[in-house]
Amino acid sequence: MAESVLESLKRQLETEEQSERPVKIPSDTYSKLASHMQNLRRISNSNGEDLQSRLLRKQATILQGMVSQLLRLRLGKAKKAETTTDLLPEEKYVYGLHSEFKTREGKFISAIMSGYPSFFALAQKEVMSKKVTVRFLRDVGEIMGFDLKRYGPFRVHDLAIVPAANAEVFVANGDALLT
Repeated sequence: MAESVLESLKRQLETEEQSERPVKIPSDTYSKLASHMQNLRRISNSNGEDLQSRLLRKQATILQGMVSQLLRLRLGKAKKAETTTDLLPEEKYVYGLHSEFKTREGKFISAIMSGYPSFFALAQKEVMSKKVTVRFLRDVGEIMGFDLKRYGPFRVHDLAIVPAANAEVFVANGDALLT
């Protein structure tokens, strides 16, 4: 009998907990887990209260917790060893984001402690220049972006790249969704 996804993940988690370094896991681990979750969502009725739907939602919740725990364990070991050589590419992606956060946090604190107010002007400029893609849920007329450029008008289902600060307003008002 083939090992279930849940049993396989449980075994991987137990093995990972007993090791000092990240354990070698199959390169398709996360894509298989994502495919399994896709299947669970497809066969369960998300609003259904029948026994099968409730059990499938419970299994999805358990899997989510186990995947989070596995990822935290593996990233923690990589951080402690100061190397990502034993991580899968997708884990390295997450680790890189964490490292970038820590670097920026350090620069932020250092700018305060070193008395560099110009750092915050540069940080503000960088944030204000960031753009994101949104999908409109309602018609929206032409707007002046935070970058002082004109955007729109937009119709329902239009996709647009707009300043992140404007996107936040659109989303908060229910006019658009981030894509």
